Amino acid sequence: MRPTEVSNEPSTDLPGGTPPGTSRRALIAVSVVAALLVAATIVAVVVNAVGSRPATDGDVAWTVQTPREGWTEARLEIPDGAPEIQVVADDLGDQLLRAETPVGGAAAPEVTTSDGVVRVGLTDTGHDGAGELRVTVHSDLLWSVRVLGGATSTRVDLTGARVSQVDVAGGASALDLALPEPSGTVVIRMSGGVSTWQIELPQRTPVRIRLGSGAGSVDLDGERRDGVAGGESVISTDWDEATDRYDVNAVAGVADLTVTRR
Repeated sequence: MRPTEVSNEPSTDLPGGTPPGTSRRALIAVSVVAALLVAATIVAVVVNAVGSRPATDGDVAWTVQTPREGWTEARLEIPDGAPEIQVVADDLGDQLLRAETPVGGAAAPEVTTSDGVVRVGLTDTGHDGAGELRVTVHSDLLWSVRVLGGATSTRVDLTGARVSQVDVAGGASALDLALPEPSGTVVIRMSGGVSTWQIELPQRTPVRIRLGSGAGSVDLDGERRDGVAGGESVISTDWDEATDRYDVNAVAGVADLTVTRR
């Protein structure tokens, strides 16, 4: 990949920029902390579990599986917050999705499907244990993922699947995305505020990073910029000519954003 370019063009679909000056990084950090505090208030569990069952082995207390039934693409929505959210892809055979929470955890998963959308919610178990949520999606489908709930840590690893879009609206202290080869322009959107954001992409995949509210630092392929103002973009030089590429839209503030290759 050739060296990156930095564009100062404001994005028309993003909010206004961060004021210039030496205090830019501090302002970004304050906005991120505020967003995370708001996100923490929505880490709650709602609704009653449907179709959940206690697991009989391993370290999983609750497991919900949903049959595939001919689905070839789907949108995954996670509306509720949890301390830790993980989304991974695997060959699930005749199952569309599996959702799990740990032994003695504070929440159990429930899964509902409607019009191409799979929603994985959480319901209170009455226990005081950890509330981690792990969702495994079938690797043979084309997935759009939307995470609405806040979390301390959110990791989405779709390297074994195909992805059409990722939207992280819930705030997170740490956000990790590992993504496959794109087909067309694939949009990655973050609007909840993140402290540390890691994105892992295939080698030589073009990427544009739009920073609606600025960033404390952005590192693209080892080239680091500090104090990036709101409205700026960091772009790999082969972006314009590419047909298969990632468009990263950081609507909310981010303290540190790093893009690496595998």
